[in-house]
Amino acid sequence: MGNYLSNLGKGFVRSAVNQVGRDAGRVVSNQTFGDAHSTPIRGVGNGTPPPLANNAMPTGNSDFEYVPETTTNRMIAWIVAIVLTFGLAAVICFFKSLSSYNKKTIRYRRYEVGQEAIIDRRYRNNVRGYQTVQGYKYYDVPTMQANPNYVKKHKKNAMILMIISGVVMLIAVNAIVSVSTKKNISKEKTEIVNNAPSTTDSVSQPQ
Repeated sequence: MGNYLSNLGKGFVRSAVNQVGRDAGRVVSNQTFGDAHSTPIRGVGNGTPPPLANNAMPTGNSDFEYVPETTTNRMIAWIVAIVLTFGLAAVICFFKSLSSYNKKTIRYRRYEVGQEAIIDRRYRNNVRGYQTVQGYKYYDVPTMQANPNYVKKHKKNAMILMIISGVVMLIAVNAIVSVSTKKNISKEKTEIVNNAPSTTDSVSQPQ
């Protein structure tokens, strides 16, 4: 048993020393020779993307579609958030809607099909091949170049949220001022009562 453990320990030490030696050799070799001694991996083809597959759907790019920033569902979500937070979300909603209203671009999207390079550093041109990709690509189009109807819809939705959040903010401020005023009036009444002379002090004693 003793010899077995001794041999096991020696083998472990020998393996560790060999591994350190191999790693140190790689470091020295890379620093000295760089990639001069390496064998590059070459891919088939001339590096140009292949044509799209016949089963790629759709076969071409679709038309541009307007992507509304403020949808009906999003407006409902904002209203629910304002109610649940007792009006605190109205402040965030107001300023986000104001920023959206003054935005100089609106968003479009288009379904596109194309080729995307597969990056692999082992290859000479860092490209292992190409794969077909398809999906929506988004574009921010200046309002001066966008469809006027979409621009009007964009500003209208933002204005609706601004009005809703602004009204809620005014109601909240009015409620706070009202409560504060009632507290001040109650405090003043209490001070008047406390400072009023007592009835026993006001009645004179008979001679």
